[in-house]
Amino acid sequence: MKLIFLVVITFTVIQQIAELLFAKKNEQALIENGGLVTDERYHPLMILLHGCWVITVFFFLSLQVILSSYWIFTPGYLFTL
Repeated sequence: MKLIFLVVITFTVIQQIAELLFAKKNEQALIENGGLVTDERYHPLMILLHGCWVITVFFFLSLQVILSSYWIFTPGYLFTL
């Protein structure tokens, strides 16, 4: 379970970083082809939103790993009552 947790978090963080790099590259390509950037004030907000999403995924996955350590919280235990 802990290995899956680490794989999901690592993949998610790498994917988010790659998304930022591709977005910047695509933005530059669009500007070179005559595109306009209408409002850059929201870019930090979007980065913050994605960062909060990663932190939330990390929190809930770590909570699941912690709770699965206690047999009473596992779904299988509820069906044996």
